[in-house]
Amino acid sequence: MERRHTTLGAPPPRQAVAPPPQQCKAGVSARSHACYQRVNWTPSRHRSESPPQTCRYHLAITRAVTPDQTDVADPPITTLRGATVAADPRRVGRFLIGACVAALAIAVVVLFVSGEQRNNQIAALKLHGVRVADTVSGCVEQLGGSGSNGVGYRCSGSYAIGGRVYEATLPGSAFHAPGSRIEAVVDASDPSVFSTVSTLDSEHVSASVFVAPIVMSVVLVLILGTILIRRRRVRFGSNAAVAALAPVGHR
Repeated sequence: MERRHTTLGAPPPRQAVAPPPQQCKAGVSARSHACYQRVNWTPSRHRSESPPQTCRYHLAITRAVTPDQTDVADPPITTLRGATVAADPRRVGRFLIGACVAALAIAVVVLFVSGEQRNNQIAALKLHGVRVADTVSGCVEQLGGSGSNGVGYRCSGSYAIGGRVYEATLPGSAFHAPGSRIEAVVDASDPSVFSTVSTLDSEHVSASVFVAPIVMSVVLVLILGTILIRRRRVRFGSNAAVAALAPVGHR
């Protein structure tokens, strides 16, 4: 039998691979091994001028690029979504009206309470008041406007009753020399209720303190009445529309 001798020659040259195309980007290299090789391939002195070939992926990764698509950027992978707020004008209006009505009601209550308390204090001082001597301890000038003009003084003093010493602020804005004694009146049941004699003579129990809260109460009632009437009209209109759309036999 004849033996055939084969000579081992040089291995066939590897097929040259084109440089990485423009459409093969690093954003997709993690998904395709072949595209990863095309993007990250750099020629080296000790390597062949073509990237290593692999048989795992036999399909071409590149795609045809037309001249019109060379300068067109790839579409974004995801779309950023911002938080959008859609406000209903009717709901916003209802909220504002409700807030105004609540603030008005609170103001009415506060004014009524403060007016009643003021009248009670005046009546208690006139009926059950005890005269004391208030000793002025000092005065502080009050500034107004831009801070360069004086508008009065705030004076404080102390008085003793029942073996205890109380401190109080003198009513008014007049200046009193420190150490001077001023006649005052305090409530026997509540010594913290204090007023000077001159100020108490000019004060009287009056219903004028309730004028402002009464006016505000009327405005509050009108607003609430308007809201109720409007709601009834809307409800009546909706019921009439439903009745008009109903069949004749069901009316």
